[in-house]
Amino acid sequence: MSPALAQEISPDVSESLEAEVLRLSFDDLPAFESDGFMLGYRDTIFQVEGQVGVDNYDQQIEGYQPPYDPAREWIAGQFPSEVIKMGDLMYTGAGIEQLTMDDIGQLTGLDIENFQLADVPFLQDFTLSDLVGDVPFLGDYALADIPNLADKIGGAGSEDMLSQYLANNPDIGQMTIGNSELGSLQVSDVPNLGATKMGEMPEVGDDVVANVPGLSAAQFGSFPGLEMVGGLIPIAKQDISFGAKEYSGGKATPKPVSGGTNGKETWEPIACVGGCAHIELYDSDISPIKGAWAGSNWMTSKHRVKDGFGVLGAMFNEAGAYRVPFGSTFALQVRGTDEKTGAADWGLAFRVCYRGTPDLGCTAYFMEVPLPITTQEGATILTGVKDGLGGSTQPIKAPDGWEDLRPETPSDVKALIGANTPSGSRGGFGLCGEGPGGVNFQSLAAAFSSIEGDYSSVGAYTGGGYGLGRYQYMTYREDVRASIKAKPGGNTFLAKADAGGGISAAEVEQYFPAADQDAVFKTDQTNNIEQAMGEGFTGSRIIERVGQIHFGGSGAPIDGGWSDTHGRLTLQTYGEELAETYQSVESSSGSDSTCKAGSGSAETVSESLEEMYGFNTSSGPDGGNQACLWSVNKILENAGVQPLGNSVPGNPEPGGQVWVPAAEWDLQNGRGTRVSQSEAKAGDIVIEGGNEEHVGICKNDGCSVVLSNSSSRAAFKWESDITFDGVYGGTPGRIYRLNN
Repeated sequence: MSPALAQEISPDVSESLEAEVLRLSFDDLPAFESDGFMLGYRDTIFQVEGQVGVDNYDQQIEGYQPPYDPAREWIAGQFPSEVIKMGDLMYTGAGIEQLTMDDIGQLTGLDIENFQLADVPFLQDFTLSDLVGDVPFLGDYALADIPNLADKIGGAGSEDMLSQYLANNPDIGQMTIGNSELGSLQVSDVPNLGATKMGEMPEVGDDVVANVPGLSAAQFGSFPGLEMVGGLIPIAKQDISFGAKEYSGGKATPKPVSGGTNGKETWEPIACVGGCAHIELYDSDISPIKGAWAGSNWMTSKHRVKDGFGVLGAMFNEAGAYRVPFGSTFALQVRGTDEKTGAADWGLAFRVCYRGTPDLGCTAYFMEVPLPITTQEGATILTGVKDGLGGSTQPIKAPDGWEDLRPETPSDVKALIGANTPSGSRGGFGLCGEGPGGVNFQSLAAAFSSIEGDYSSVGAYTGGGYGLGRYQYMTYREDVRASIKAKPGGNTFLAKADAGGGISAAEVEQYFPAADQDAVFKTDQTNNIEQAMGEGFTGSRIIERVGQIHFGGSGAPIDGGWSDTHGRLTLQTYGEELAETYQSVESSSGSDSTCKAGSGSAETVSESLEEMYGFNTSSGPDGGNQACLWSVNKILENAGVQPLGNSVPGNPEPGGQVWVPAAEWDLQNGRGTRVSQSEAKAGDIVIEGGNEEHVGICKNDGCSVVLSNSSSRAAFKWESDITFDGVYGGTPGRIYRLNN
């Protein structure tokens, strides 16, 4: 199901964890969050045994060439398929060596026989002699029977077999695929190449998975005997299941890999003492990081740990031990073990977060839901990467439907959020209002956006950081860092940004959402305006100088000629362009310093909402399963308001009223005005704040309760907070007041 169409659905979760593993491919695995490396054989021995060990090793392997070099380095943002070597998989009985290129083509639908050799990365360093040595019977072909190959090596018309021809012309045998005309040949031009097993081509051992066309897209279940690479990717094997009598004395479990937040924001492993039912884990045979999971203890949820943080964490502060391989949306738990059968039962646990303004933190993962899944000793299970953070740094996609097992948020939690959420008082972080000198913050923000980008923009990496969002505030700024650190995973995100790792638009929206950007903007620009006025500027020159300070810092020379790495604007021209756009926005919108709703539309929508509360949505798209926007538009129609979502160019569902991003496009392009939660009124529209997966309507002033479609009940009666109870990741929704 498209993320933009996701709803509350009734999931089918009867399949096992092992079945989910077998459906994964290398392409499904997330990028590495941080840099890393692995040592080669000699360096590893030197670390453990010193030079004496290295000398002994050299004597033992004299005359022997190891099949591949396990040494490698990787940087944040690289994917496992770009790091895992074929040698990791081929030389340990995993079965990859049995695959041929034709096999991989059949598994993935690629017509590899028609690939040019130049488009097969692992072949680029092969010489023609290598191919003759590796590909069965290739050397026995007469040149007359392989005319395309013969033509490339000057053998057209020769009566020799290929092996004879190369023996007489050794220089031709040293031609490489990547640096000769051989690269223009197709795989089918080289007999038996597509049918040659990977294990018969030892040169491929040092190539990464991504260099074998199609291999990264093939499901693990299609690999003969494949297990996984422990530690680097999120899978281990279940070993012995222990009951509650284990570690019943004063000794703690030695290698805990389950845990909780322990009262802080980030997960940590927590050992168990005094009776600890658990499963032990072990590595796959092919793990290049030996011992990554060996002997690790994953406790059942009977092991109660301190969890949660903030105001909400004080209310519910205990959870069953867990890991978070799918990210923070829900936790994965071992619910129970059976020593006699070696079985383990599994379940999920959910929490409630409110990370907007104010930041109320998160409850413990206290809402536990059993899964109809039992695994046995020897089963492959999902663990998340071995990162010391429960697998959260590289979350994998959850099985379909698991997120929708989330229970209704308890009423006492909703009441606590409501009691701690301002309703009606003017917020300090919105863009409504004037700054010093009568500067209109909304118009100033629009002017900056015309130069810098939108709320999800990512600038170039420069000076040790990235410019983020609508105003391109750098990640090394203390105010920006403080805002990001307040989010779960914020420190990890900043570490990646500091190191120049790739930053996505989705991450900007998650760690530095629009409301936080506006908060920093309003405070920062107030200081900049005051500086400009203190320097004697008035009128439009205030805006020019504010632009110069924003562009070059508080010490930027007035009307200076300095430029940034892009070289498009100088300090002076940046300020001039900002002032010109600011004036244009002011003139065209006729804006004053207040945020206004459109002719009482919020009140009208609120009345319609009360009138239609709980109406049946089964006549909507997909029987109500994709009816979140459709149902909101029914409320608007009843209020005499035009529907949302039909104006955006490129809407894949024009008139279908199911594509939530189209509704937000309308709201951002004349139909609505963005407001903060403290300014929100009953009847305002709420767009899910992560990937625009859901939409609802504020039920009350302050928007502590949002009403939206519940597809599992086919009714417009799901009551949640503005994060939609964290079902879509916990990012607060964006609130808009309808103008028309």
